[in-house]
Amino acid sequence: MLWWTLQQLKSKDEKTRLQAVGKLAEQEGASISDALISALADSDKEVRKTAAKVLGKFGDPGAVRPLIAALADRDPDVRESVAESLKLLGDASAVPPLVRLLKDTEPGPRWHAASALEALGWRPANDTETALQFVAQGKADRCVALGEAAIDAIVIMLKGGVFFKRQQAVDALSRIGGPKVVKPLVDSLRDDEPIVRTAAVEALAKGGDARAVEPLLRTLRDKDNRVRATTVEALSRLGDAQAIDPLAKLLKDQCWDVRMAAIEAMGKFKEARAIDPLVLCLKDKDRDARQAAVMSLGRIGDPKVIEPLVVALTDENEGVRAAAAAALRKIDKEWEHSDGAHRAVPALQQLTKSTVYWIRQTATDTLAKIGEAVPVIPETLTAFADPVQARKQMALETLLAALSDSDRDLRQAAAESLGRMGEARATASLTVTLDDYDEWVRRAGAQALEALKWQPAEPGQKARLLVNLLKWDEAAALGAPAVEPLITALRGKTGAVREAAALALGKVGDARAVDPLVACVRDNFNYPSVRSAAAVALSALKWQPDTPELAAMQSVETGNWEKVVELGVVALPMLLEYAKDNRVDDERLKAALGALSRTSDPKAAGLLAGHAEDPQLAKSILAALEQMLAFKVTDVSAAHLRQILAITNPTSTSYRVDPKTGEYTPVQEEAVDFSLPRQMAEQELATRGQKS
Repeated sequence: MLWWTLQQLKSKDEKTRLQAVGKLAEQEGASISDALISALADSDKEVRKTAAKVLGKFGDPGAVRPLIAALADRDPDVRESVAESLKLLGDASAVPPLVRLLKDTEPGPRWHAASALEALGWRPANDTETALQFVAQGKADRCVALGEAAIDAIVIMLKGGVFFKRQQAVDALSRIGGPKVVKPLVDSLRDDEPIVRTAAVEALAKGGDARAVEPLLRTLRDKDNRVRATTVEALSRLGDAQAIDPLAKLLKDQCWDVRMAAIEAMGKFKEARAIDPLVLCLKDKDRDARQAAVMSLGRIGDPKVIEPLVVALTDENEGVRAAAAAALRKIDKEWEHSDGAHRAVPALQQLTKSTVYWIRQTATDTLAKIGEAVPVIPETLTAFADPVQARKQMALETLLAALSDSDRDLRQAAAESLGRMGEARATASLTVTLDDYDEWVRRAGAQALEALKWQPAEPGQKARLLVNLLKWDEAAALGAPAVEPLITALRGKTGAVREAAALALGKVGDARAVDPLVACVRDNFNYPSVRSAAAVALSALKWQPDTPELAAMQSVETGNWEKVVELGVVALPMLLEYAKDNRVDDERLKAALGALSRTSDPKAAGLLAGHAEDPQLAKSILAALEQMLAFKVTDVSAAHLRQILAITNPTSTSYRVDPKTGEYTPVQEEAVDFSLPRQMAEQELATRGQKS
């Protein structure tokens, strides 16, 4: 048999060679070590990795030099295994090459090298080696105390590994500071992860080095809005005026936080060429952006900004008006008598004709302060001279404005209030809420429109109204127009809504619903009732799963337990998750566990053994393993048989639901005896002549 195993190492099939290495691990002898050393040069990385692991466990001193040579392997997983084996062999000659491995570009080999060196009793000779050791252990923060001597070691962390370790490396460089950290920090501006790029931007701003300006200007084009916003703030801190024109382009950025950062930054430069772009921001749709623009203009302090700030006194938002008043008083304590104020008069006179009460009123008051005559108010606006009507108009305008507020709570409250007011003029604005990204705002808007007896003009509007009123059957009866609103509801926050939307989509029978419904079935975080509803809807749509995995999901969620048993090991992971879900009702749980007990696919043995000690599944897995070993024990692999041998006797816990809290509490415990499956597995291994 040994001769045949050695011959298999020469096979053209990498799986055959890998199996041969695994068999050699169970034998001993010099010829075996030689064969494993030869396998270190195999073309397949799994063969090389396994051979390296086995050589370390054999403890053959003759393997040290070949393993040291293998530290240069092109695959990081192999280098990890080699380092671990050198640790086990304990030969001091491996220390210098392991120290060199501390500079590996991959974190895995570095960590294993540090672990091996520690086991071999190695101690760093200087700060540079100390830094390499800390970096290999993932302790970039400890490098800071070493200063510039640690920079090269920290830079190694920036070249690979998980993003949060790269972020830690950037933070460490920032804390060390100095001219030498600028280049690696600039290089990190091209990192794949936004959080690392953001950290690099902040570090460059903290360093205050002028060399950072050009790279940061390029970073203003970053695709991530958080990176762009942080870069804007960084450039404002560095204070280089060449950033003004690039920053002006971001005043129209689609992301609110980027616009806000750019507006605030422009004011900090206090340059006259920042005025015109900021004046344009006084018409921004967002009130916070308008207020920030007012404050930045006030910070610049140029008398040229008085005219636009006077007009800003008529803004519909109180915060913007107050900021404009404060800015004007800061620039010129007697701004009312300035040329800028008088240049604003024509605009103010036009604003006195506005249909918005607050704008009319503040325009009139501002003209009075300047000492200008107020034009005659049009007859169409005199109806609001009555204080009661004026207050009602003001309330209506405030609520209509709140429908577009960035705060979803305000939008919901505004929609609810407009419905109670019964003001028909709000209808057009309320229809917009049917497309709001927040489902509670959509629902409040729909209820308000229903209270106003609004009649949709086209089927799409009617479908959105019915879906947001939770009138599922009526929505489904509309057919195709209801598909998109129902798909939106399928992503809702409450399980009951998602479940109803899924069932309604099944009734509509439109193929556009297939992908969202499949995604719903795939989502393990969804309620079981929602996944089941989506699966039922897919069945109604005549959907046929195109993979065994999807077929298994469909079968589990629809309760097709015979199909689950037929699919075998493919369906097992979904079945185990389903059986463990406390939200599954008792009858369906019993059916699922019954299917689990009838699983007879020998490939499932390992998966079942891996979950055997789960108290919710132990009894069912015991029954499944006993049946499998009784009828198909010869088909179960040796590795899975050893897994079964490792099962202890877990404790099975029963649960009771607290009707008040909905929480599950244990009420009894009993040991589940796996001695019979263990005995059957041990006998089968003995029959095969293998160690148990």
